Amino acid sequence: MNLYQLLRAQSEIEARSLVLYAVLAGLFQGLVIAIINLAAGEAFFGALSTRSLLLYLICIAIFLLAQYRAHLASSELTEGLVEWIRVNLGEKIQKAKLATIERLGPARIHGVLTKETTALSEAAPCISYAISAAALILSAFLYIGFLLPSAFRITVFFFGLGAAFYVYFQGKIQKELIETTRKEEEFQKALADLSDGIKELKLDDRRSEDFFENHYKRVVLDAEQLQIKICRKFNRNSIMSYICYFLAVGGVLFGLPIAGVDEPIEIFQITAVLLFVFGPLEAIVYAYPFIEKASAAIKSVHLLQRELSRSDSDEAAPLTTFHEVRPFETIRLKRLKFQYKVTAEARPFTVGPIDLSIESGETIFLVGGNGSGKTTLVKMLTGLYEPDQGEILLDGEIVNADVLQRYRELFTPVFTDFHLFDRLYGALPEKEAALENLLDKMQLSGKTALENGEFTQLDLSTGQKKRLAMATALLEDRQIFIFDEPAADQDPEFRRYFYEVIFKRLKENGKTVIVVSHDENFFSVADRILTMEYGRIVNKKKGLFW
Repeated sequence: MNLYQLLRAQSEIEARSLVLYAVLAGLFQGLVIAIINLAAGEAFFGALSTRSLLLYLICIAIFLLAQYRAHLASSELTEGLVEWIRVNLGEKIQKAKLATIERLGPARIHGVLTKETTALSEAAPCISYAISAAALILSAFLYIGFLLPSAFRITVFFFGLGAAFYVYFQGKIQKELIETTRKEEEFQKALADLSDGIKELKLDDRRSEDFFENHYKRVVLDAEQLQIKICRKFNRNSIMSYICYFLAVGGVLFGLPIAGVDEPIEIFQITAVLLFVFGPLEAIVYAYPFIEKASAAIKSVHLLQRELSRSDSDEAAPLTTFHEVRPFETIRLKRLKFQYKVTAEARPFTVGPIDLSIESGETIFLVGGNGSGKTTLVKMLTGLYEPDQGEILLDGEIVNADVLQRYRELFTPVFTDFHLFDRLYGALPEKEAALENLLDKMQLSGKTALENGEFTQLDLSTGQKKRLAMATALLEDRQIFIFDEPAADQDPEFRRYFYEVIFKRLKENGKTVIVVSHDENFFSVADRILTMEYGRIVNKKKGLFW
């Protein structure tokens, strides 16, 4: 699907209006040329008429009005398209499976939502200019044909030859234009490494030099070389078009008299028309690369849309009402298994099969080394990862698509890579009122507060951010709380407070608490300790609930 087809799909009426006004602008600009020639002839013979002046003013007025409406329609269409793409991709991201989003990565998604939509916005004025310029050239051809058929044949031949060369070679640039998206993703990743890892780089000069010289600069240089290659091809194609244009002018101005055509006035008028046409021709040559980039951007957008949809949407049926989710008694994981989709060169990592029962009110600690599968197990347990095999049973009922979202609503997790929103989305007013007390207990009073529904400050230390995330989690008051390394980046005071006060209080209130932890000093808080190795639960300590 190219740019114009997508614009038509968005609003066929507005797309037709764009073409209509742009063509009208081009045709009346072409009429201006004819009137100028007519008036020049009248002035030469001393018979300049008021009719020519009136026609000139009318054509200029219609041209300006049509050009304005065409530009307006082009901007409204493209900005509407940008809005549709952003909303549509946002919905697809919202509905896509978490594993798919993680595989695509933020650089890919951000690149499409920023760079590609910017390319579409930049193409907006070019579309109307290109259409009106093409209409002007067409009207100029018709006028030349009216003046002198032989000049018309020469002009159409060379202009047609130039257009054929231009379109043919421009088509070969599409591959490089699409490749720029991948290069942009590489740059975004490298930039994220530079900004996020600046502390580590500053502490290791050898690592810093290796990263900057052998990776960051290479990524930037590759992107630069690709852009230069594309610009070189664009310029070559432009020169080919200009060559054909000047051949057309030369064919009329010199070729016709040499061939014996004795029409000096008509040849002079046609030459003037062709010189006037150079501006619109240059506008098309200038606009075409922007339109091609926009078409390449459309392909990148569609590719991302297909990849988000390829794994099917998240099968959870949305809740029709947002009432309290009823308490549960037992959650059972039965032969649950998940395998990461990786390249053929890499060895796939598999978590499971997992057989586990979780009773309401339990406090479970999940331990194991890095890469043992703890976080993956938590994501399967919460319904964020769809297992490749096995099933989850909630009080004996299989958790399928009909009840998956209601099942998810049992959980409030605080992952290690948690995200802090700038406001409490979806929170009821009484929840916002309770936040002040939680902020005080987390020693965040004076650091941040909720004003007009928005946090006053999120630029906090790592430990403060973790405590704010825990405060907002406790505010939700769900049935199951999951904390992934909750005491990381906390001082001893807060470590004890989390384990000996918060977790115990949650248990007293009948909540189920699952903690991914390495804090052996506080293992006594747990009812059970599950140890994971290589994606399997290898040890279950303390009382079992089967």
